[in-house]
Amino acid sequence: MDAQVQALWNALLHDLPLSYINPPPTYTGSSQRLRTPSQVLEGKRGTCIDLALLFAACLEYIGIFPVVFLIKGHAFPGYWRSDCAWDSLFNEFRDAPPPVAQGMPVTPPSGNADRSASASGQSAPWMLDGPEVLNAMWREVQAGNIAPFESTLVAQRGSFQKALADGAGNLAADSFEALVDINRARNPQDGVLPLPILPERL
Repeated sequence: MDAQVQALWNALLHDLPLSYINPPPTYTGSSQRLRTPSQVLEGKRGTCIDLALLFAACLEYIGIFPVVFLIKGHAFPGYWRSDCAWDSLFNEFRDAPPPVAQGMPVTPPSGNADRSASASGQSAPWMLDGPEVLNAMWREVQAGNIAPFESTLVAQRGSFQKALADGAGNLAADSFEALVDINRARNPQDGVLPLPILPERL
């Protein structure tokens, strides 16, 4: 599996060289305009989230379960090396009750009222968030079950080994926000569908 991901890295590094660009202008502080993987390849440039989604799309296409890590001001991809760990990590938080403070349930922060169970570590079936998730994720990273990697290094002509090291180094308690599991998001009941593949321009 690692060899497949490294082959994908090398293909983008040498055959389809990409450049990093800053995020495009936006009118809110909580959103960012995205490029599709096709647009990234066509324009040969992308932001951190653009490159993370490009790698996630490529990994999904070859049958590897991708994830996207969201930290403050940054995003980068990763992939599962273990099907069992993929199941167990999400099951660990699926039925976890929200934490309580002095006997009272924790209410979601302002602006997050639409996210169910945001305090429990799982705000959607395909997302893990909150500080309690980071320790569990670190356990899986250290066990070799999940491999985060820094995708912006492909634009700096960096090695895949350094991308793996930097990806793990990105996971810090003061910056971690969420892990998005792409394969779990494909459940039709959750209403998260992949973008259609558009025909090539004539």
